[in-house]
Amino acid sequence: MNINLSHGLLGCMLVGFTQAATAAVPQQPPQLQLGYYQVSDASLEQVPGSGEFTIKETHLSGKLGKKETPLGTLLIGANYQQHRFELASNYTSRTLHQLALPVTLVNKSDQWTIVSQVAPSLNTDFEELDKDDYTTTALLRAAYHHSDTTTWVAGAAFDRSFGDSQLYPVLGVNYTPNNNWLLQLTLPRMVVKYMPRPRTIIYWQAQPNGNKWNVDVPAINRSINITTKAIRSGIGIEFNITQQWWIKAEAGREFNRNLETINDGGVEFDLDVEDAYYLGASIFFRI
Repeated sequence: MNINLSHGLLGCMLVGFTQAATAAVPQQPPQLQLGYYQVSDASLEQVPGSGEFTIKETHLSGKLGKKETPLGTLLIGANYQQHRFELASNYTSRTLHQLALPVTLVNKSDQWTIVSQVAPSLNTDFEELDKDDYTTTALLRAAYHHSDTTTWVAGAAFDRSFGDSQLYPVLGVNYTPNNNWLLQLTLPRMVVKYMPRPRTIIYWQAQPNGNKWNVDVPAINRSINITTKAIRSGIGIEFNITQQWWIKAEAGREFNRNLETINDGGVEFDLDVEDAYYLGASIFFRI
């Protein structure tokens, strides 16, 4: 799939959106979301003439329950992702799955919000399950509400956003100068949202987009890991189509891409992948 993006896309999206918004930009994640993303064809840089490498992603996430406890608000959710990898003929094509069940505790006071989360996860091709298919991610984040417009954020996360499981800091600031703008400048994920009118949101975001799966390879009688690494940056627009249902379209580019895998002959590869454009669309429910 060849995707061409105009450098003037964001400017075209802004044309005509001048009406001031009367409601604040939503900050909470959707209650339910279904999305599809496709990354355009790209070459494996160390293997000239090997063909193209394509990724197709389907995402489904939702909140399953909420309970008030003496320690704060307990939230239980479910996140599912399907990745379809199509590689050159000498490598492999696979459909991989990730199922996570995040359990989150949110404790709020006058100026502080503490978020702690643990999410058992299954990253596999479902051909055969063993201990290497299971992992756990974790997050601890403290937010200090300095003023009506500024919130400082600090914490740490342990997950596979950068490919392999690793611990990394979460640090930055959330800034809301008025009801039209929301700037979540918290590394390693950054989001800027502008709401020109109550039913329309325009945004830019950048974040790591890595993951790791354990898959079974009968040809070599062993299981292997497939690891991907990338930085994804794009712009998008959200429309409120009914009172609580929204649709979203997004386009952008992935760069600093890397693929670690093994072929059916047992040969391991650590390959750089060409930068590529991507397109995405979602429908979601927001209270």
